[in-house]
Amino acid sequence: MPQGYAPEGAQAALAFAFDQLDQPAIYAFTTLTNSPSQRVMAKLGMINIEQDFLHPKLAPDHPLAPHCLYRITKQQFTKQFIEQQSNKQQSQAGP
Repeated sequence: MPQGYAPEGAQAALAFAFDQLDQPAIYAFTTLTNSPSQRVMAKLGMINIEQDFLHPKLAPDHPLAPHCLYRITKQQFTKQFIEQQSNKQQSQAGP
């Protein structure tokens, strides 16, 4: 199974957006047929907000026109980061 850089790069981009740019939330979208990208967004803690839409740059009948919209708030990202750090510390401490 491929071990891509997408999750790591996206994680860094989210950290920058929240920590340096002080954004309250980040949105991402992809075509409904792009399940790998949807998995990356879910892995990052982003939530599908169930507001699917047709991409305005594509013809409505184009197979890639339907898109889904994901979001993560700064609060959700921070909570997830704290939980990950706690889990990492517990696993390093051993039994």
